[in-house]
Amino acid sequence: MGEASRAPQFGGPIAWGQGLLCASLQLHERFHHRFNSKASSSFRPNGTKFAIQYGTGRLDGILSEDKLTVPDLGPRKIGGLRGASVIFGEALWEPSLVFTFAHFDGVLGLGFPVLAVGGVRPPLDILVDQGLLDKPVFSFYLNRDPEAADGGELVLGGSDPAHYIPPLTFVLVTIPAYWQIHMESVKVGTGLTLCAQGCAAILDTGTSLITGPTEEIRALNKAIGGVPLLMGEYLIQCSKIPTLPQVSFRLGGVWFNLTAQDYVIQIARGGVRLCLSGFQALDMPPPAGPLWILGDVFLGSYVAVFDRGDGKSRARVGLARARVRGVEP
Repeated sequence: MGEASRAPQFGGPIAWGQGLLCASLQLHERFHHRFNSKASSSFRPNGTKFAIQYGTGRLDGILSEDKLTVPDLGPRKIGGLRGASVIFGEALWEPSLVFTFAHFDGVLGLGFPVLAVGGVRPPLDILVDQGLLDKPVFSFYLNRDPEAADGGELVLGGSDPAHYIPPLTFVLVTIPAYWQIHMESVKVGTGLTLCAQGCAAILDTGTSLITGPTEEIRALNKAIGGVPLLMGEYLIQCSKIPTLPQVSFRLGGVWFNLTAQDYVIQIARGGVRLCLSGFQALDMPPPAGPLWILGDVFLGSYVAVFDRGDGKSRARVGLARARVRGVEP
């Protein structure tokens, strides 16, 4: 999100651009699995071109059609979902190194249909239409322990109470595009209040950190002892983590608290430990902004149940504290 980065512009000969393209493709082949339409008996070509601009890059490609299979990798292994025919995008041109070195091979869009490129029907809607899901609900449990074998779980059609501590607090979606809600306030310890008059917030698993308007994030990081680095990041002194204040978000009349263990990102490499703030500035211009994005730093501590609703009820998001793995419900 935020200001979209642009594809590089070159004034030199075409061969220079071709050289970059070849290098980019070679890197993608090295770091990612790629879709092979020839290996699928159910593949149907479409050929419609599309382009998507992200906050950290862009991609161009073509639309295609194939069968979607969602295997059940959970402890109960119910059987998963099979047979849904969906239109998806094949990425053919990704000039950003963000995508090249990312750990994921693709993106599963779970926003509202209004955001879909070219009016393509999203997978969640298709699964409900074809009777493969009873209701348009999904939930995320994210495990932030890098040593754990289970990195988390996406539950389609509902939620798994084993992942969270009841009850769920439901907050209505204010604008059904992104999963946008009203946030009533943000507090840092007992001395700083942000979003004092209420503000807009988006719950987004595709954003790693918690972001907000520059001035408020600057004040927040100052309150937790953050030292500014390049690219809008803040360094935290690791030894001070036990003494840092709690940061709390008021949603649906309930305070959702993050301790420093929740909001400080600790990176250990070769015996060296680096601690970074989980709060970063990102200014969204009107009419979409200003707003906060509650990304994985928040959603790693709280399970989110996304409910699209139906004709009788509005879309909403349910939140509850994530249960620590290994602790019996």
